Amino acid sequence: MEAGARAPEGFVRLASGSGVVFVEPGFADAAATTGLLESAGLARALAHASGLEGRGPVALLPLGGGEHLCLRPLRRGGILAAFRTEGLAGLARPVAELEATARLRAAGAPVPRPLLVAAALRPGGGWDAAVGTRFEADTVDALAFLEGAPSRERVLRAASAAG
Repeated sequence: MEAGARAPEGFVRLASGSGVVFVEPGFADAAATTGLLESAGLARALAHASGLEGRGPVALLPLGGGEHLCLRPLRRGGILAAFRTEGLAGLARPVAELEATARLRAAGAPVPRPLLVAAALRPGGGWDAAVGTRFEADTVDALAFLEGAPSRERVLRAASAAG
């Protein structure tokens, strides 16, 4: 999926220069104020590491009204990742992740609210991209949950909610 591609269902496309954001319409104005569409805006946003981590550091950006955007960069993976540093070949993967998370949430799965995909075209080609979700305070990731030695009943409730 190229930068000129249509936004996924339920999202709108914002673009400026080499940047593109696919965002939930209710957050389009807030997304614009994050600076993601400015030159090097995605890189600046991701530089605001929050101390939170998933597969890598994530950034928290204020959206107003006490809400925050949790911005997680997408990285090339696999065994050849260290040899292929040119970024993502296209935007299909981040957009597919946005759509999958939206479908899961619509089906009642306990996932964060997907808000956007932000992407910037690299000067030499390839894309830097990040997926943004609404930051959910007072949540615990699965590893921290299990490290807390929950009771069997609590594990079963959590597994049922996640399933």
